[in-house]
Amino acid sequence: MTEEERQAEQFRLQGLLYEQMMGPLSKELEDLADARANERVALEHAGKIMNSLRAGVTVMGGYGAQGLIFWNAMSPYFGYQRVPLSMEEYAILGGIIAFYYGKRLKEKLSGVSAAQ
Repeated sequence: MTEEERQAEQFRLQGLLYEQMMGPLSKELEDLADARANERVALEHAGKIMNSLRAGVTVMGGYGAQGLIFWNAMSPYFGYQRVPLSMEEYAILGGIIAFYYGKRLKEKLSGVSAAQ
């Protein structure tokens, strides 16, 4: 086998490996695009009250998580008890806060608001 034939075979095998790996992923991306399209349709037909409630859940969840962490940080200084939380619960609260501020930043940068 010459060097050119070996490189051609290696290129062909890489192409097959790529197709094998990307096949399921492309199906997942199509499903995700369909889900986003369905969500857009649902948002258009949901009505003002439902859209306001959907937008408010993110805000209230973000502020609630941030308030709970702030309470636990500051309450001993004022003589109050902390809310007992495990490390897993702190991680969940941190994730909620990160999601809230990440989503807000993305919406501000793109000029799109969740509650229109």
